[in-house]
Amino acid sequence: QSRSANERHKEEHSIQQLKQIAYNHPDGSAEMISAWKKVLSVDKRNLEAHVTLGWALLTSSPHAEMGIQMLEASFDSARVTPTI
Repeated sequence: QSRSANERHKEEHSIQQLKQIAYNHPDGSAEMISAWKKVLSVDKRNLEAHVTLGWALLTSSPHAEMGIQMLEASFDSARVTPTI
């Protein structure tokens, strides 16, 4: 099922806005983590979100396992698409 060019453009625009929010907040902050989670809700294969969110969660003890899983996924080309 193919997405239209307009849908892909809207998704990319949304991702760029969310990345701007994420990078304008301190690493590991609730706002930064929320923005990267939203990127993944738009594009579940976004490599940049997997890596950045994975590292942020890795340093947070209650979420460390999720961070490890996200970082592991970033090395699996079947699960992520290069974005960075």
